[in-house]
Amino acid sequence: MRMNPKNTELWMVNYRRWEECNTSCMMWLRSFPFEKINIIANHSEQKLENFDESIRDKINIVHNNIRPNWNMGSLAQGWNTAYLNGFYNPETEWIICSQDDVNVFKGWDKKINESNYLMYWSPQGDVIHAIHRDAFLRVGWWDERFRIIKCQEQDYMLRCIKELRKEISIVDNHQWELRYNDVGMLNHWKKHFRTDEIINTEAPAEIMFMTQYNYFMKKWGDVNEIFFNKQWDIKKKVDDLDWYPSWTLNMKQRGLLDESFEFKT
Repeated sequence: MRMNPKNTELWMVNYRRWEECNTSCMMWLRSFPFEKINIIANHSEQKLENFDESIRDKINIVHNNIRPNWNMGSLAQGWNTAYLNGFYNPETEWIICSQDDVNVFKGWDKKINESNYLMYWSPQGDVIHAIHRDAFLRVGWWDERFRIIKCQEQDYMLRCIKELRKEISIVDNHQWELRYNDVGMLNHWKKHFRTDEIINTEAPAEIMFMTQYNYFMKKWGDVNEIFFNKQWDIKKKVDDLDWYPSWTLNMKQRGLLDESFEFKT
């Protein structure tokens, strides 16, 4: 289960932030010898020329062609895209998911390999998270009914805590400042400074926040009450789904999943 360049994939979601994305990629590559970085390009203007020439041979741009440029999109769908493609390869044991505005410093892989958990989060929500295949198969897909960039991470984080318990490490610097099996990842995974483009691309999500919050309320209850009070045993009121049943079927047909396997709902 130890992480190495052969069994680990890095997937980054990107929307318009070319300079920030390039800087984040360079920092990731300085911290770990990734064979490539997969960029989920949610805007048609992302191109290889936006990256420093020294790292272009490591960049794999995956264009989200069905998403129009004006659509703010869904981070839950983005992370599922990473799992869908990354874990399709039976040699991939770890997937690192990153937003496009992060600072990364050497040593995070050592923290993972020495602590031996199945999932790691830092520094806030789903900004950066690493998940092992075994954790994914136990927790399941992200809930794509969260359509923008709010509350989807609290939903998945809560599901992970309930399912993995002692096999997950979380640093979440939202207002509840959650520390759960903290291994010190905050020294290695940090948010980028707030450029105008970062602020501008997040602003519409603030306007649409209640669409996310109301669904979280329907599924779990009040997010602040749950996380401030660490109500990890709360029961959800909306079932989860196998969002990609063709993936599940294909993995069974290839002998990579048992015929009786079903994602937890």
